[in-house]
Amino acid sequence: MKVSETKKFLLDVFKQNKMVPMLIGKHGIGKSAIVIDTLKEIGCQKISQIMLAQVLPEDVGGMPQRGSINNIVEWLKPFWFGSDGLFFDELNRASSETLNAFMEIPLYRSIHGFKIDEKARISIAINPDNGVYKVGDLDPALWDRVIPIEIEPDLDDWKAWAAKAGINDIVISFLTQYNEAFCPNSKADKIAPTPRGWERISHLLELGYFEGKYTKGIIGTEIAYTFEGYARERYERVKIKDLISNYDKYGIKTLTPEKQLDIVNQAALALNEKVTSDLIKLSLKLVPDLREEMKVAFVKKLKDNVRSRLLNNKELMEMLFPIFQKINKEA
Repeated sequence: MKVSETKKFLLDVFKQNKMVPMLIGKHGIGKSAIVIDTLKEIGCQKISQIMLAQVLPEDVGGMPQRGSINNIVEWLKPFWFGSDGLFFDELNRASSETLNAFMEIPLYRSIHGFKIDEKARISIAINPDNGVYKVGDLDPALWDRVIPIEIEPDLDDWKAWAAKAGINDIVISFLTQYNEAFCPNSKADKIAPTPRGWERISHLLELGYFEGKYTKGIIGTEIAYTFEGYARERYERVKIKDLISNYDKYGIKTLTPEKQLDIVNQAALALNEKVTSDLIKLSLKLVPDLREEMKVAFVKKLKDNVRSRLLNNKELMEMLFPIFQKINKEA
């Protein structure tokens, strides 16, 4: 099932709230993000993501204590109790004791006699048992208590998300040309790209790092050096210090959107670190030469105190004030 299909399915299941969905898929394809985004979309106010590989049975089932009446054991509620969105992640990496403590939840919506709120939505995620992951077998009785959903990464789905999320255009265009590099099947001893990995590559590009020595630990050696060659042809970075010393040399107006965005990212990062007279002078030249969407991106990336400092400059205030108004209308 594609990510977009999975989200629609989850919305329907969560709205009905009679079943517990269990997402099955490889790492880095967005299982957690899909669940949490969908829980937020239906209005959950308190969402708990419980990483079952990292918790003790008491974190799931609660802690026993001596009771106040006849010394009969009572149970303290676990930390997640009271949440209206419950996401139990890495279920098949949990210890057998933790799994036993969990078994009551999907079928009876309770734990040691404490009833989970009937409006709470419960969901699970696991990695597939395909020889790649160090996961355990799940009891058939547990499978009988959930709705398994197998998720497969889909490039078109991801590209639609990436365009909205601001993923670097070089990453998107590379994957459009090299479809097979998006999310190939991985082996237990090999590093392979994932959607989450490509998002990290985009973050590295913002900082000017695209060489294989930086990316091979994320997407694997072969694809990393293929990507380096592709990116190098499209990415000759203009640095802020070069703009300060010789602005007119670089023809900012004529640069591609991704190169303008890189300059915006650098300028905002530098200003957020320290507002200097050189950076103010650069901003006076830079802002008029940017595309409209880049002007908006520039302002959005600035810290509030930096915005205030820039607005103290009369010329910058005249340039930036209309952008502030546009952002406020969109908010």
